[in-house]
Amino acid sequence: TRRSSDLFKLVGEVLVVHASVMKNVDADVGFTRTEMGSLPCHGTANADVGRHLFLVWGEAVSWPENIPKDCSEGSLPKVLDKALAAAKSEFEVKVKFTVVEAADGDKEGDVLVFPDYLRFQIGSDAGLQNLISFLTEGSFCSSTDIEDLEGAYTFLCAHATRDSRCGHCGPKLGEAIATHQAEGRFNNVKVHKCSHVGQHHFAGNAIVFDGLGSTDDGHWYGYATPENIASILAGKAKRGPNWRGRLGISADEQKRERQLHKLKNAWPLVLGIGLLTGLFLYQRRRKSSM
Repeated sequence: TRRSSDLFKLVGEVLVVHASVMKNVDADVGFTRTEMGSLPCHGTANADVGRHLFLVWGEAVSWPENIPKDCSEGSLPKVLDKALAAAKSEFEVKVKFTVVEAADGDKEGDVLVFPDYLRFQIGSDAGLQNLISFLTEGSFCSSTDIEDLEGAYTFLCAHATRDSRCGHCGPKLGEAIATHQAEGRFNNVKVHKCSHVGQHHFAGNAIVFDGLGSTDDGHWYGYATPENIASILAGKAKRGPNWRGRLGISADEQKRERQLHKLKNAWPLVLGIGLLTGLFLYQRRRKSSM
């Protein structure tokens, strides 16, 4: 009927407008923006710490711009921040924390500790004290609130109130990973939206922990896209162009690792050129001596 035809036409027009708007958004803050790939990533990871904690708290869309500064008194980020500051001088290694949105199996107040792959629950005073004891002494009281973490973990910056690029790219990367997982890939990877990790212009920003027992872990990546996220999750992007650094090393050490990686990859080419040059010179000498 005519009414049905008009309705289909209206829906079509709405979809066209929506597609146009989304295209413009992606060009402004998404994966097609002009700044993508414009700066070197290596040496930019704020990861010169021995342990990285991820506190499960709230939803990414409603996080305040500055965490924990803008959080209310008594909120979990404030409580954890004060406890860490009070015990800082006694820590075995330097510690930082980032806020994450809950994923499957998480509870508000869970703290995921890497590279130890442990989960603490700080919703109680005893739970918080257990975490602090672990960070200062390397031990904790036996508790049902502490458990080992299994599998790999990926954290995607999706802190929209801090920067619109992260707010757009982080969730889109999550959707891309979900698509891979629906097709049977990376099903051991648990994905979390996380708060600000620094350097918004590198959005999408991702932090990847490969799993307990990994000796080369906690890698940071910039300019992550739905097209290259599979390579990042598979570990093929380590120390490549999208690599920002890794847990436990300084910015200078990150730069050195990147340069060594480039030299290592260039060595077969250099060797090949050297062999060809030597062969050419050898043939030339033979001809001149005949």
